[in-house]
Amino acid sequence: MAGEIINRLNVGHVVNVKLTDSAVTNGQNLVDAYNYAKTLTPNGAALSATNRVSVIIQPGNYTLAAQLTVDTQFVDLIGLGAVKLRRGAVPAVIISGNNLNVTANDVRIKGISLGSQLIVINSNLPLQIFEDCVGGSNSFNTLTISGTFINCNGGTGSFGSGSFITFNAAGTFINCSVNGLAFGSGSSGSSATGLFINCTSGTGAGFGGNNGNTASGTFIDCEGGSNSFGGTVFSASTASGTFTNCIGGSNSFGGGSNGVASGKFYQCRLTSGTFKTVTSGGLMRNCIDGNDNIVDQ
Repeated sequence: MAGEIINRLNVGHVVNVKLTDSAVTNGQNLVDAYNYAKTLTPNGAALSATNRVSVIIQPGNYTLAAQLTVDTQFVDLIGLGAVKLRRGAVPAVIISGNNLNVTANDVRIKGISLGSQLIVINSNLPLQIFEDCVGGSNSFNTLTISGTFINCNGGTGSFGSGSFITFNAAGTFINCSVNGLAFGSGSSGSSATGLFINCTSGTGAGFGGNNGNTASGTFIDCEGGSNSFGGTVFSASTASGTFTNCIGGSNSFGGGSNGVASGKFYQCRLTSGTFKTVTSGGLMRNCIDGNDNIVDQ
């Protein structure tokens, strides 16, 4: 069977998915190739963090008849041909039909788009690495999201966000993009405690915002909509982290009637409204409010 589903270029640590003109056949070939990769012992040794197998996926369309579960550590899915954007990516590997469910901890997923389907992950798996990946709404979403995400896109409610559940975005997020609720925002008690570099929630509340939440991580060159970065309208939210060159909408950065700004704010900007007065221990330098006033506190 291996000869039918993969190309002759296979070596002990690489499995190439056979690409055809049929998306349905390609989807089955992907599943078969992954299952085959899990049986390998590259270099004559058991799979490990330094002895991995990569399933190489050529640019094309792949339709899954059922959810594909990535459940084995050290077996990575590597899609070829992704174009990196300033935030996010456009992968050339398009998977449709069903979700991708990544339950293994030490695994790397690269260059894959699920379109409107979900990229599902489990809670508190810090060794997961996703790069140049795209998922629909509520992708990369779990109670504690602690992996590494580079140039990834999700729909609203992604990266540890949503209603009725408390989330913690505790991982590392670099050049990631959502237009909507994202990055440890949503239900009261959610938090953004990780490292966020050049990420955006577009016009949505992001980064520990949106009522009763906390932004205590490190935020560099990030952008969010109203109530972002520990901002609030009603319930008390707190911006206690370090914010450098970030942009937020009204009530952001611990703003709002019940917000608390106790962090360090450097060269940040509000697109509307004014900054909250920092509490004892807080610091604000060279920030610009929605009226184009320079604010130092």
